[in-house]
Amino acid sequence: MPVQCPACGFENAPGGKFCGGCGVPLGGQTAEMKPIQRPEKEAERRQLTVMFCDLVGSTALSRGLDPEELRDVIAAYQGQYATVIERFGGYIARYMGDGLLVYFGYPEAHENDAERAVRSALDIITVIGALKGPDGTPLQVRLGVATGRVVVGDIIGAGASEEHAVLGDAPNLAARLQGIAEAGTVVVSEETRKLVKGTFSFEALGTRDLKGIAEPVPTYRVRDEVATAWFPDTMDGVFVDRSAERARLAELWQEAEAGRGGFVVISGEPGIGKSRLAWFLASSLSEGAYGLGYFEGSPFFLDTSFRPLSGFVDGLLGLAPDAEDGPRETVIERELAVLGIGASDWPSVLQGLGRTPDSGIAAGGHTPQEWKEKTLSILIDFIGGLAERLPLLIVADDAQWFDASTVEFMARLQRRVSNMRVLVVVTHRADYEFSIAEQGSCERITLKALPGEDCLGIIDSIVGAENLPKETVAAVLDNSGGVPLFVEELAKAVSESGIAKDAAAHQVPTSLQDSLMGRLDRLGDAKEVAQIAATIGRVFDRELLAATIEPPAAGLDDALDALVGAGLVYLERI
Repeated sequence: MPVQCPACGFENAPGGKFCGGCGVPLGGQTAEMKPIQRPEKEAERRQLTVMFCDLVGSTALSRGLDPEELRDVIAAYQGQYATVIERFGGYIARYMGDGLLVYFGYPEAHENDAERAVRSALDIITVIGALKGPDGTPLQVRLGVATGRVVVGDIIGAGASEEHAVLGDAPNLAARLQGIAEAGTVVVSEETRKLVKGTFSFEALGTRDLKGIAEPVPTYRVRDEVATAWFPDTMDGVFVDRSAERARLAELWQEAEAGRGGFVVISGEPGIGKSRLAWFLASSLSEGAYGLGYFEGSPFFLDTSFRPLSGFVDGLLGLAPDAEDGPRETVIERELAVLGIGASDWPSVLQGLGRTPDSGIAAGGHTPQEWKEKTLSILIDFIGGLAERLPLLIVADDAQWFDASTVEFMARLQRRVSNMRVLVVVTHRADYEFSIAEQGSCERITLKALPGEDCLGIIDSIVGAENLPKETVAAVLDNSGGVPLFVEELAKAVSESGIAKDAAAHQVPTSLQDSLMGRLDRLGDAKEVAQIAATIGRVFDRELLAATIEPPAAGLDDALDALVGAGLVYLERI
């Protein structure tokens, strides 16, 4: 009887040790290797980031190895990259011997699929580089990443050749970019670079003529992740005049300067302007008259203790994110001495915050719990000591992605802040409950959609509303739903679209595609209801929707409740 591979489904002849399709040992699935997911999806249009990965020198490697030894190498290689891709939410569409094809944005989209693809590519380079061939030479890979709109269709092929058909330029472009990448590098398309700029640095490789691509394309090599920095002069975009909220933050800052610290939580939908409101407060303060500490949560490091705080201390001391470790640790030690904090435990704290190059520094013989307690205690004392010299503004962005240790740090800071010259501004999304806000004094600000007049001001500042047809302006206002980020992106799309301004006003910009599709994908069955409703128009009633669905959906009301809860549909009672 044929033996089916547990990873790719290839039908192998009995008696073989390794799969003829992907190289996985047939004695059982390895700990690292995961079966390829096989979502049952109908064809649909969506934005996709595609990654091609290839093992460098596999042909030469095969010449010097017994076939079974080569299988061992390939299996180890595949196990490593499968683990990385699973971590970042990618979908392995196909194993191709020593290479693979991966989708980010299918079968479930995320708001940051391009970033997920680039992060996974860099991680793959690292983990594969730690593997060695039989001769002791480190293995190397090269990768290409491209983003574009595609139609994901039905399953084609069978066994090892099975994959979901993707119609569009992105897969071919990703394959060609992989072909020009050097060993140990990842090359990305212009569209991908735009989506992740500010998160990674790049080296421009010039415009290339690539086989199968109609026009020459700009190409970029990913260099590295950019260290987090947040200063009043780094915020892009247009600020919206939320006068009441700004005035309240200004009052809270004056109270903090007087020694009555505050803790304020700003919540709202993605793109509503939470971070920008905090930025406006910082930009209105006199330079040098306050200290600024900034950190942000990340969906990629939810299980890494204190990960958001890795550059927090540097910011409070005015150090650049890319400061060399020797000089920066000298500054920190000097500040500790000035504040009267013992320096003996600080190296282990730095290690815990991921900011020391010496991974051999021990945690002072403490248990993990003791070390965490000491870290929290030193950080709070450090903040209190600095605040005696000058008032501090601490901005904590995206609390919905804080790890448990960072949440505990925030809870302790909240309980202590009322006696410090510190104002803490926390932002999080509307669907997240920041529970520590009940443990101490806290003020909440909930940001809502903007009125049309403010949205018109954003359009005018970007493209000049008077230069657009009234119908185009109305379409931007209607399609943005009063969300500042959506207004900005639609206005930019209109500005860059040439003569096709009306069409651009009705399209979802590339920068918003993943976010909106991700919200839809998480809705389950309600997603189909949303798609049917969209064919009716931006305004629809329940009766017409129920009559449109065939057969009538028994769970229609539940689906509509889910859409309202996700902020994708708004209920208007007549």
